[in-house]
Amino acid sequence: MAERDFKFIYGNEIGIILGINTNKTIKELYEEKLKKGQSRHIDLKEKYEEIYWFNTLKEILCKEFTIRSG
Repeated sequence: MAERDFKFIYGNEIGIILGINTNKTIKELYEEKLKKGQSRHIDLKEKYEEIYWFNTLKEILCKEFTIRSG
């Protein structure tokens, strides 16, 4: 994956973020973007942080998609 790939979110990755594309989890996408091959242990605080940002970004992305697509 080229260095520029982790600076942008591409169309197929939006499907993963929104939960439409079930071939990969958000965590797997995140690790892929950071070039981390193996999952690491996530403590409870990190898990809540992950859930918070997922829900926040999902809402923003859905609103923006609705605005742009009509």
